Amino acid sequence: MNDKIENRFIITDMSDKYSQISQRLPPLNTLKVFEAAARHTSFVRAADELHVTHGAVSRQISQLESSLGVALFERRN
Repeated sequence: MNDKIENRFIITDMSDKYSQISQRLPPLNTLKVFEAAARHTSFVRAADELHVTHGAVSRQISQLESSLGVALFERRN
């Protein structure tokens, strides 16, 4: 009986840690989009690779920049 109670505390403790970690990490999809955009140095080429619109790439990058609090790309035209 005590084992079950202890397991509940462990699960609760882990969910608290996950909550803290997820507050510090940006959404993982934004990192995938960032990697493609950085590698191609182009939102359009990243969008082609990821099979999304360049607007979707732009929104994901903006979300990542907002999450990190720093501009990651210099935007031109």
